[in-house]
Amino acid sequence: VIFFAFVCHMNVPLLYGELRRASKQERPSKWKQKKGKMMCAVHCAIGYCAVLYIAVSVSGYILFGDALSLPENAGNILNAIHTSHLSIAPYVKLVYAILLALSFPCMSYSGRAALHRLMSTCCACVDTMGDKIRFLEAFIIVGSTTGLAMTGLSVAVAFGLTGSITCTAIMYIFPGSFHLIASKKQKRGCAPNVLSWGAIILGFAVMGASTAAILISAGTSN
Repeated sequence: VIFFAFVCHMNVPLLYGELRRASKQERPSKWKQKKGKMMCAVHCAIGYCAVLYIAVSVSGYILFGDALSLPENAGNILNAIHTSHLSIAPYVKLVYAILLALSFPCMSYSGRAALHRLMSTCCACVDTMGDKIRFLEAFIIVGSTTGLAMTGLSVAVAFGLTGSITCTAIMYIFPGSFHLIASKKQKRGCAPNVLSWGAIILGFAVMGASTAAILISAGTSN
């Protein structure tokens, strides 16, 4: 949940850039500054997503909460969805698979952009291929993820490792690194640097401890 809550952060600068400034509008606006307009959009989006997440999570717990504790389901809600509980269970699984396959390249936009820059550095002809190379990059990301999923890796372990590595980086390491760079450029002194390094060190400590705990738990369960 925390990982997906932070996964769209890279889209915020793009959305902010598309908002019109008050001085460039042809009609009056109730927002005097672009910042207020952006914050209103963020609050509305987060509130709407929170309502949907709460409704879906409560409904899923009521319907499948007891089934997840069974050994054959292994904490995987997809294994718990049977036709005996839900007549359209096969179609739900199919729609969920299609949703993940189509939305994953969008959610991994930063990774796809980094892959594109790496490929264009190695081969200058990449930039002239247009949309074909974009589809190839998305295929590489989705294909590698699908291949990893087909190895039989537990969903709980996969999400656990994703959370332990990605969430700690997003919540501690990246903010501390960005703050450290900004502090050096603005020459704010040593105190901000101490806070930045503290967040970075804490992030790596939490990442290492949580990743080790997940791997040890996965090894003992097998």
